[in-house]
Amino acid sequence: MKRKTWTKEDVELLEKVVSPQMVVATLITTMTFAAGITMPGGFVDKDGTHPGSAILRSSDTFMAFVILDNISMVFSSSAVLILY
Repeated sequence: MKRKTWTKEDVELLEKVVSPQMVVATLITTMTFAAGITMPGGFVDKDGTHPGSAILRSSDTFMAFVILDNISMVFSSSAVLILY
């Protein structure tokens, strides 16, 4: 089977398609990073039993949030790297 060579039009079309996807993947990566840094519920004060830890750390929904936030961060970062 003979391999098709890329024409200038093919490359331009590919660049048009990848550009919006790259913007969306970068925005999703930024939002997941910001969500991971600003923990929901806040942090324990210095007078608490575990200063600096998340207030909701023992909640199941918080653990689900952390896991899903990390998964989305990995996938969106991978998409940015693949599209780059």
